[in-house]
Amino acid sequence: LARRLREFAASQLEQPRKKLDLVQQKDCTITKLNPELLLHCWLFLDFKSRASTIVVCQHWERLVKQNDRMLWRYACEEMWKNKADEAVLPFRRAVHMRWMTRYSKSLLSAQDTRITTAELCYRPWAFRFKASAGIYWQNFDPYWQSIEELRRLHPLAGSNEEIVKGFGKQITYMLRRFRADGRMAMWVGQDPDMLSRGMEGTDVKWRFTKSRNGKPGHFIKLNNWPSLGISRVPESWGWVLQNQWVVYTSPPHLMTQMQHLDRDVERWWR
Repeated sequence: LARRLREFAASQLEQPRKKLDLVQQKDCTITKLNPELLLHCWLFLDFKSRASTIVVCQHWERLVKQNDRMLWRYACEEMWKNKADEAVLPFRRAVHMRWMTRYSKSLLSAQDTRITTAELCYRPWAFRFKASAGIYWQNFDPYWQSIEELRRLHPLAGSNEEIVKGFGKQITYMLRRFRADGRMAMWVGQDPDMLSRGMEGTDVKWRFTKSRNGKPGHFIKLNNWPSLGISRVPESWGWVLQNQWVVYTSPPHLMTQMQHLDRDVERWWR
């Protein structure tokens, strides 16, 4: 019996697999639902289950494709809320692409740390030094200066992280812009900060590089300074650039959520 079951299973595996059509299954109760009611039911599914409907049968596949906008536009808009503009904009503009495809591709894109020139140059980046850079550089940095001022005004506020968390809107930081010509603008729409004034005349150039300290990856190099690693912020699809001394964030407001990066130093020395 076991041998016959194995032979039957093997013979079935050799048969070409075909997508069933539930409409042809006369004893299938769900086929009795009219398309409008079926689509209404699908709207209550989570997005993963909703995506699976397209592979159930040929009839459902046709129905999903014919009602792509109804089923997936709202899902896309909900997912894109409060996400970084540069991460979402390419998919908003992809009018030739089905909404279901936009949904899945934007999810995949949000996990990709290979930043493009367009994404890098889209907006100004917040910039600050890490605590590991030392007091000399912190004295040039409005981020650290605003923390010290808040500590003076609120002596019981706690650690640096607690101050930033409690008074985030009062924390300031420097702004930098990566330009498409491979240079960096040292200040953006504001008076030059102390560091920019001190570096006046210094030409800062950036480029992509595929290794750091002999380790392969995707990095950004500014002049001859240590390369910047690239990561994403899952909640906002934003970007973080960092090494052992500095942090950049886009959108800029993410900087007040990056206090923990002051402890992320040791691995950048290796």
